[in-house]
Amino acid sequence: MAPSNANTDTDPSASKLLRFDLLCFDLMDTVVVDPFFADVPRIFGAQCLRRMAEAGEPSLWPAFERGEIDEATLLANFYRQPEAAAQAGLPAPQSLRDAIISRYRFVEGMEQLLSELKSHHRLWILSNYPCWFEALYVQLRLERFFEGVVVSYRSRQRKPEPGAYEALIEASGASPSSVVFIDDRAPNCEAARRAGWRAIHFSSVPALRAAFGAICSTD
Repeated sequence: MAPSNANTDTDPSASKLLRFDLLCFDLMDTVVVDPFFADVPRIFGAQCLRRMAEAGEPSLWPAFERGEIDEATLLANFYRQPEAAAQAGLPAPQSLRDAIISRYRFVEGMEQLLSELKSHHRLWILSNYPCWFEALYVQLRLERFFEGVVVSYRSRQRKPEPGAYEALIEASGASPSSVVFIDDRAPNCEAARRAGWRAIHFSSVPALRAAFGAICSTD
């Protein structure tokens, strides 16, 4: 439930949203800019994502996000043929990791929105992300906003698998019908709806504010 001291007198939309016990946010490219897509091509070259995908082992990242392998295993096996990747000028895995971890930042407008929402709502994170989440959480001081997190490397469940949504409900104690889920990936939103949640497909903070307003005007 909303904190008993929540003041909604000046915000009718916030007041109407209070019937939703919990606002659940995806993390990357919803709350936080994903440096892999936003910064890595700028640092290592416009074609590096395609070239890394061609040279890499595709099963490693999902396993890393699930917590099935550790960081050392990821970095040691990142390329199928490490020597050939180095000769081709592909980023060294350690350099790639350092570039990502040093560039976490909020999506434009999100920090302010979270500051507004936290006074009236329980805020949670449901994220597919590896152990690098710990560095992100500390750097951006996410504890200022979020009551709890369910992240895939701990839960061993990745969206859009049903178990990821079940893990959030179990951890938070919320009822499915009282959750609004915000995610930039449509399949994850569709899975949330199948779980009985309300879902908003995220594109920007202004669009999210409008979506909140639409919920208030129709419910």
